[in-house]
Amino acid sequence: MGLDGKVILVTEGTGSVSREIALLFAQQGARVVLCGHDARSGKATAAAIQKQGGRARFLLADVSLAADVKGIVEEAIATYGRLDGLLVNAGLSHPQDRSFLDTSEAVWDVLLERNLRGTYLCCQQALPFLV
Repeated sequence: MGLDGKVILVTEGTGSVSREIALLFAQQGARVVLCGHDARSGKATAAAIQKQGGRARFLLADVSLAADVKGIVEEAIATYGRLDGLLVNAGLSHPQDRSFLDTSEAVWDVLLERNLRGTYLCCQQALPFLV
């Protein structure tokens, strides 16, 4: 999977799944831009990549906010001059969402905001650089 010199944006690079994927991308030669809502975890992932000799940067962002998404894409371009890949891994489950039959509209709205809107915004902002 030769990723030498490629720049990949990984959303929610603060979670365990994103961390492992970001580490794999970096091991394959990619420069990784991580974003997420947990600065401590995101910076730790970037540091782990750098410790292995890779290049990574963490940006604090909420993918459900258009301005944040625009900012992370712009920052990736400003830092590395290009964007070659996007892993939209941001998503959440709600602690009150135990059963679909019991899910309130308020909880459903929160899930849609992060999971669906975030994917839409990331793809919309990144696609012009990926085409």
